[in-house]
Amino acid sequence: MALFNLPPGIPALILLFLMITIAVISGIRSSTNERRRVDKEGLLWFLERSPAKVRAIATATVALPFWMWAVYKYWMNGDPDLDAITFLLVMISCAVTASNTDGTSMVVSSAMLLCCNILLTLNYFYPVYAFDLPATFNLYLVTAGLVWIYMSVWNWKGRHNTVEDDGLFSSSRESERIV
Repeated sequence: MALFNLPPGIPALILLFLMITIAVISGIRSSTNERRRVDKEGLLWFLERSPAKVRAIATATVALPFWMWAVYKYWMNGDPDLDAITFLLVMISCAVTASNTDGTSMVVSSAMLLCCNILLTLNYFYPVYAFDLPATFNLYLVTAGLVWIYMSVWNWKGRHNTVEDDGLFSSSRESERIV
């Protein structure tokens, strides 16, 4: 049954962009820098310098409704959906990464998150080639797959980032003042 009579995949695409927007705004607002706003500077901080914890929470925010939908489809229709497993793995790895405070285990939890994100990405691309699906649903699958590729790389790049209470950005490789 299509939501609001929209073609297959379009409601999921709308939800994906809505959840990304919520994750970005929430991530920017989570900054310890009181001057950081939801503007260009805040967006750049979120995309380039946000700590692994912020990135993991943003990733889980995007994953949660899709996991809930996959579980719902399984319970209500008996529709086996690998997304129920892959999104759960992503959310578990996000929780481990977000709760991590040790630099050594941060690399391990970030690697776990990277692997789970890649598994989820493959789960999105597989149906495009394996099944004859409507074009709009394939559009959703490819777009979501590309989003999860980006999220994989973005989370991995942020594994060394930390933000201290005084607004200083630090990495195991460099330090700079957030302006």
